[in-house]
Amino acid sequence: MSAAFLAVAVTLLGLAATGIWFGVNRRRKEETTLGIQALANMKWRQCISLVLEALIREGYAAESKEPSASEDSEHLLLRDGKKVLLAYKHGTAYQISATDVRDFANQLGLKGAVRGLLITLGSTDATATAIATRHDVEILDGATLWSKLKSYLPESTQAAVASQALAQSRKGLTNGAFASLGLGIGVFLVVNMQLPSGGGAAADSLRTESAAPAAKPSEAENATRLQLDEARKALAEIASLTDQDRARRRAEAAKQISSITQVETAVWSAQSTMLVTLSQSDGKDQHLIDEACRVLVGYEELRYSRLQLDPPQDSALPVRWQQCN
Repeated sequence: MSAAFLAVAVTLLGLAATGIWFGVNRRRKEETTLGIQALANMKWRQCISLVLEALIREGYAAESKEPSASEDSEHLLLRDGKKVLLAYKHGTAYQISATDVRDFANQLGLKGAVRGLLITLGSTDATATAIATRHDVEILDGATLWSKLKSYLPESTQAAVASQALAQSRKGLTNGAFASLGLGIGVFLVVNMQLPSGGGAAADSLRTESAAPAAKPSEAENATRLQLDEARKALAEIASLTDQDRARRRAEAAKQISSITQVETAVWSAQSTMLVTLSQSDGKDQHLIDEACRVLVGYEELRYSRLQLDPPQDSALPVRWQQCN
């Protein structure tokens, strides 16, 4: 097998893996994150109306509505002649816990319902899902809810979410393509250097003439291999993180950004969005952005997070977004 053939094969495999990971998996994940944020930016009544519309299309019927002053209203629905209690929690900060499920399950009998739907744009604790199954409670959290509601949003909103997801995944596609090309070149150089040369004085002469320029490809090869080793090491470290480790690292990043001058508060409003409320602003805040991105880039899994810069209270400045990389 020739060095060129092997190098092309490795490059093509790398491009295929890059396309699957960034073009499909990462893009789908980014679209889900952005879609959840788009729903969270809607008013509570708009979002619960979409939820009810989607459920009615699935065969549910609204029996009654009990309005609440908070964004945690309960609705009684009917399906197959049986009452189903729906509770909806707006916003991405919610995490449904086992305690939430038990408390909600206790409400079913009081409302005359046989089943429950517990819905949020936030997330679900792992133990809550198991307990919900035992209590005839179905949980719909952010990712599931986005897939259910996205077709009910205006086409302009769907297009904007898809466009932003594509833009964010395109950077990964570009980096992956360059890495695949570099890996292919590295394979070519290594294999080509190990192939036996033709005999005789001509071969010795050729090796002598090419000895000096051969040093440069070797240096390039070493640099490429070093970059690939570092990338593999970083990915391996991320993969080994537990959920507790990830939560701790996210909290550490938020705490560091909160300590930056000009920052009032810094909290995670979504999985990949840091909400930064400013205490003062000149409208550009380049130093603040540089410092915040430096913190996020220091955590490999947070490298592609976005900053949502909310202006100081009573300021006429608009909300701004900044993508770190």
